[in-house]
Amino acid sequence: MVVKLLYHLSPCANFKYFYHDYLQLYRAEFLNLVSYNRFVDLKPRIMSQTYFKKQSFQGLGLAFA
Repeated sequence: MVVKLLYHLSPCANFKYFYHDYLQLYRAEFLNLVSYNRFVDLKPRIMSQTYFKKQSFQGLGLAFA
């Protein structure tokens, strides 16, 4: 989830460049960082969790950005 947020805040134009090059600057913070291919495989799980949290927050009357 944090990786996706960093990507959207970064100046990178595509995710593959971000993951292979830009994210290496933060390698010390992400000790168990999976490979790019594995991350792409896990991405649908991240999106479903985001959707679930968004629905939960909307039920409480909170905004989710």
